[in-house]
Amino acid sequence: MLRDYFHKPAVLRLILCCHAIRATPNESNCLEYYARARKALIRADLLTPSTDLIISCQYIFLLARDYNQPALGQHFLQIAARMVKELALDVDPDDSPDSLVKLMIPRKKEERRRIFWSFYEVLTSNAAVSPSYTKLDISGDSVKAPSQVLDPHSVFRSDNVVHHTANIFNLIASIKQAWAATPLSISDVFNMITDSCLRDQFDIVITSIPQQYLLLSETLFSDINIEGHDIFNKSKPPTHM
Repeated sequence: MLRDYFHKPAVLRLILCCHAIRATPNESNCLEYYARARKALIRADLLTPSTDLIISCQYIFLLARDYNQPALGQHFLQIAARMVKELALDVDPDDSPDSLVKLMIPRKKEERRRIFWSFYEVLTSNAAVSPSYTKLDISGDSVKAPSQVLDPHSVFRSDNVVHHTANIFNLIASIKQAWAATPLSISDVFNMITDSCLRDQFDIVITSIPQQYLLLSETLFSDINIEGHDIFNKSKPPTHM
């Protein structure tokens, strides 16, 4: 992105500056760039979707959330979601109905995938923590996970978990939706617990995650040696009769 930074839309340049400043002692200057980026977005052509505008809206949403402006942030998140659908980013480039997308070089295809997964992670995390559940009409089921492209060396940074994280957030949002209404009876409670749809979704998510990324208690305790077992027992709080 830095290679053609000065050819990017003003809103993207400004919001990237804002994020860069946040990592420095001059974080207060970020507010100025944040305000300028929002003004630039208002002047932008929002009727013509682009990946640059999706990234811009995503970053503005994250900043609005950090600055305790959730309602404002939701507006930009919805703009980005609309553009994702219009550009069919939720369809893998290899399967895209757009012949121009299919003919893209591997590097450009991977850029589209990573833009989608980055946005989808933000979208699902928002659904998982938002007080009011919003049904997602975007899914990652049709998009391949991020991978590496050699040109001749590695082009992208390694990102092996973003799609797993997004799917976990989506699962949390589904569980939250299922339990949003208070059960009317004890039977309803058991019916919700045994909901096959949620269980199937849970199984799909868990089985898709490689073993090295799972924190399983069975694995942890089976791997504890005698010394570790003694330390664990000593750290346990005393039991009062």
